[in-house]
Amino acid sequence: MTTPQNCTGTFDAVVTLVPAVTVDLGNDTTICQGTMITIDVGNPGMTYLWSTSATTPTISVNIAGTYSVVVSNGSCNATDAMNLAVDNAPSDVLQDVTQCIGQPAVLDAGNSGSTYLWNLGTTARTLTVNSSGTYSVFVTNATGCSANFDAIVQLVQPPVVQLGRDSVLCEGEELVVDAGNPGATYRWNTGSTSRTIPITQAGTYSVDVSNGYCERSDAIGVQFNPTPAQMATRQFHTCLGEDEEFVRLNAGNPGSQYDWSTGETSQVILAGAYGWYVVEVLNQFDCAARDSAQVIEFCPSAIFIPNTFTPNADGTNDIFIPVGKNIASMHLYVFDRWGNQLFESNDPSMGWDGTYGGEVVKNDVYVWRLNYKFFDDKDGKIGQEQQQLGHIQVLR
Repeated sequence: MTTPQNCTGTFDAVVTLVPAVTVDLGNDTTICQGTMITIDVGNPGMTYLWSTSATTPTISVNIAGTYSVVVSNGSCNATDAMNLAVDNAPSDVLQDVTQCIGQPAVLDAGNSGSTYLWNLGTTARTLTVNSSGTYSVFVTNATGCSANFDAIVQLVQPPVVQLGRDSVLCEGEELVVDAGNPGATYRWNTGSTSRTIPITQAGTYSVDVSNGYCERSDAIGVQFNPTPAQMATRQFHTCLGEDEEFVRLNAGNPGSQYDWSTGETSQVILAGAYGWYVVEVLNQFDCAARDSAQVIEFCPSAIFIPNTFTPNADGTNDIFIPVGKNIASMHLYVFDRWGNQLFESNDPSMGWDGTYGGEVVKNDVYVWRLNYKFFDDKDGKIGQEQQQLGHIQVLR
């Protein structure tokens, strides 16, 4: 090299030729929805910058679009691009089925225009099954995309409803009918929705029982036979030994069997004592009833007042006390001959023991006054107050 001033010089330079960079991402590609594709630029040892901002030799993508890359060896660059299309995959429209057994379950794989292969080997779009289990289908659509879908089929056993045989009961009894199947829902023809119902009237009773998938029904007929009727009269007021010697007790219900508390077995018995009489009656329908009657003492009202008593503690005639029948109340006074009151009592069960002030009175005649009321009838009505005066002789 020579300058304008005729000065010269010599220089050297080294030139290195680097191979050109080539990139080929391949042909545009179509994949099925839900799958992934890996794009590889090759050219190891270089630097990479993808349109996704990735800097790796490969990228994995599943979204439609154009993917490009710039590859550099430090001196030379190359670029390429590939278009990715994504076809729709079959959609999962297969539904699990739970229903009552005895009705076939139909599974529909959907996706019209596709081909199908069920795990049972059939190739129709729908599959009819009659047993519980898991069923799968492989679906390939018109674009060649495939998917496998499962459905669980549960065929439920129906409820067992047994109300029992038609029944005959006795009046007054109750039959509780149970539809069973805990947790089910119930609909009786009575309007009840409970599992059990009490039956006290004749009729036909039916129920529909549902477990949510199956429904079954049953019915029962119930009849009620008459029970023995009660006695027409259950209380008898009488004065045995005066009015009559006995009372006729009639248990009624002719043709039945009888068991009286007296041991007698006839329909009619003669009650000769006061008190309760109980009878068990079993009629021709095998219906039993327990009944009772009471014979109550009610004699004519009367009062008896002694004129002498002997208060000597010998256990006989030691107390002066009026006695009688149907006495409702009694007020007794005792006086000496000078009018001094020696004793008073309004207790019909307490009489005078012949003492005054803790001392035994002398043998003498004493005056008494008695105010009293009778029960006028068997219902307890009390009559007007009456009064008597008299003398009592004390003897020892």
